[in-house]
Amino acid sequence: MKKLLITSLFIIVILTGCSDEGYHNAIQKGLDYIAIEEYQKAEGAFELALEEKKQDAKATALLSQTSNYLEALTAHELDDIELAEGKAQDVIKETEGSEALIKKAEEILSAAQATTTADAVTNHSETMNEDMNIDLTIDEAVEEIERLWEEWEQLGPYTEIEYVGTEAKDGVDYHYFYVGDYDDDLPPYYYGVNSSNGKIYDYTEGYANSPLN
Repeated sequence: MKKLLITSLFIIVILTGCSDEGYHNAIQKGLDYIAIEEYQKAEGAFELALEEKKQDAKATALLSQTSNYLEALTAHELDDIELAEGKAQDVIKETEGSEALIKKAEEILSAAQATTTADAVTNHSETMNEDMNIDLTIDEAVEEIERLWEEWEQLGPYTEIEYVGTEAKDGVDYHYFYVGDYDDDLPPYYYGVNSSNGKIYDYTEGYANSPLN
């Protein structure tokens, strides 16, 4: 009986040693694949490590990190900026995984953020170019003033909008209007409308000449 017990313990030790060896070999193989950018093979190696050690934290972290990096890389190549940023951040957050993958994910994140910034600048530039080519007519300028008064409920109803004239400043036409206030005791407002971008300026005495819209 004692001999059988010793034999059983010996077999268990041998099997455990084999399992540990297989686990460590799989982990190292996966890291080696990451180094040469063979990410799908790295996934397979980490899956094998998990077969050797169920629910192992290190293998689980490396597998998750590698899968997320692959998705980030694919999204980046397809110009899916939002997905690339999200998956790259998931890689970076994994503290138990590979430092090499974190550095590679940071490169994707930087590139994605640079693209987002460039797109924002381009869109802003296009919007500015559109705004600078409105060329409002006098009637359209009146509509802008009416829209402003509708949005600014505190102004109360106006009594009339009287066109005064148009003056060019720095190559841009400004249409000027007197806007009668609901309170007859107050002088009318004096507005200038930039015909190139629709901005309305209050030139009434005592008011700052800043855009109202």
